[in-house]
Amino acid sequence: MGKTLALLSQVYLTMTVQAEELNTLTGVGFKDSGSFSGLSHLSLGGGAPITIKGSDMAAMPNLNFVMAEPQWLDGYELYAPAITADEEFNSNAASGRISYETPSVMSLFSADFTNFDGEFLPNGADIDLNFDLKVANGETENSVVCADSSDCTLQYKRNATPLLLDSIPSDVVKGDTVQFVINPKDAHKWWATPSAEWPYRSFKLGNTLMNTDDQYMIYSRMSSWTNNLVGAVVNDQFPAQNTEPKVLFWGGYAINMPSSMHCSFEGEDCWRVKTHAKIENIDHNSGLTTGSQTLTINGFGLNGTDVSVLVDGVPCEVQEAVSEKIMCVTGVKDEISATGFQPGNFGLNLIKKADASTYEDLDSNVTYSVTE
Repeated sequence: MGKTLALLSQVYLTMTVQAEELNTLTGVGFKDSGSFSGLSHLSLGGGAPITIKGSDMAAMPNLNFVMAEPQWLDGYELYAPAITADEEFNSNAASGRISYETPSVMSLFSADFTNFDGEFLPNGADIDLNFDLKVANGETENSVVCADSSDCTLQYKRNATPLLLDSIPSDVVKGDTVQFVINPKDAHKWWATPSAEWPYRSFKLGNTLMNTDDQYMIYSRMSSWTNNLVGAVVNDQFPAQNTEPKVLFWGGYAINMPSSMHCSFEGEDCWRVKTHAKIENIDHNSGLTTGSQTLTINGFGLNGTDVSVLVDGVPCEVQEAVSEKIMCVTGVKDEISATGFQPGNFGLNLIKKADASTYEDLDSNVTYSVTE
């Protein structure tokens, strides 16, 4: 039998209101839930939206930081991220509610998940980290607590911390389906309400929400402590060399593991998910060697700081470049296209036909050739 080690620390939410304006805390629960009796089985990755409920809040609190003093490590005074503008906006002082997100335990220690074990906690143990929530008025002696301390407890668990092992494919454009390889551990068994069949809150690339309609693996088919594939569709994600996927379970974020990082052969370029511009169509598929033809390229993510276009190897002078459209004027070419239609870059596929070889967009039949 393995042993479970309970680790206790205290969390202080510092605010500018007078101490007498906040008499007591009712408890803590998930955002928009009606239960404020404390939370358990939270991910070490943090990110779970929570609400701290109190009484007699006369003004909107201005939360500065979260301070934790873990009792199992002498001399540590840990600071979590400040409340965000969104959290402040979603707070409702009149009804005695403060919005916040559970902080990542690694952020409290300024440590990476891969070296968190052994350095800060017993290696490999099933750890419960219990934080007793307090709201303080600048000084800890002015803090207020729940009448029942269990109602203000946040419990983090290693077994409730899902792992994101890979994203397939790792090079994507808008509209692509990404299959995330996730080991949920036991996270999918907890806090699945109000939609009991879905253990997730959201999928994001960076800060851009992904589309999950008809993509979720149903709850009953997700297996504990093994790899599961869960799909989500890329939305309006702008091109980026590296984008961090964010898979948010009800109890918090999955941890992006080292295996989810992809690198070039030389190892000089590494990414988790690389997002590219997408060409959906062009308004002409042929032109003259004399050039001077205005060409409109439609798609997504087509703007940038240095946009250039080649048509059959000849520069097309860019007149306008916005996210969904590029307009350029073709240049003069000495001869017609030697092989007919010319290949583009990402998102184009060689299609062999009986009469010729043409290059077509995977989704929208984009082709271009230069004739006399």
